[in-house]
Amino acid sequence: ICRGSFIFEYVGETMAFEEGEERKKQYASENPPRSHHYVMTVEDYKQRPYFIDATKKGNETRFLNHSCAGNICCQKWSVKRRFRMGFFAKKDIAAGEEITFDYKFENEG
Repeated sequence: ICRGSFIFEYVGETMAFEEGEERKKQYASENPPRSHHYVMTVEDYKQRPYFIDATKKGNETRFLNHSCAGNICCQKWSVKRRFRMGFFAKKDIAAGEEITFDYKFENEG
């Protein structure tokens, strides 16, 4: 994969910020508690942030692993006045090389 190439889009259920917060609480309250969820917060410059939840509906992007020195990056793109999240190669990636990115994860609570 050549540096700068588009690889794939992060997709899932999109929801308002408040609904996303409730969804995260729901996942935490399940019995047993859901140990993995795949929720990305998207900061929108004109609206409140919203969530993309790929936990139940999504694509292979939800299985990407974290690396502080990832070989791809996530970029916001505006499509029909709505932000979408795309992954692009930060460097040339060899066949068989694991694709990773820095989650820049912020732990809440």
